[in-house]
Amino acid sequence: MAFTEALTHDTIMGDVRVTMGTIGQASGDTGGAIDVKMSDVYYFECTGMVNYSISGTDITVTTLNLGATVIGHWMAMGYS
Repeated sequence: MAFTEALTHDTIMGDVRVTMGTIGQASGDTGGAIDVKMSDVYYFECTGMVNYSISGTDITVTTLNLGATVIGHWMAMGYS
């Protein structure tokens, strides 16, 4: 099993878009890409995350337990 992600919530708070979801990582993986569905992200948090980089609507996550099984949640805030 590779790194997986799923969008579970997508809403607007005032003029800010908020998306939330889940991640899953099998033993042997080190992270992967999350499509947050927005082009301008100013806040991102993910359980088990060490660092991340943003490219377009994708955020590439490096997980805390490299090579371990990780199940977690993420949230992004920004503009579409």
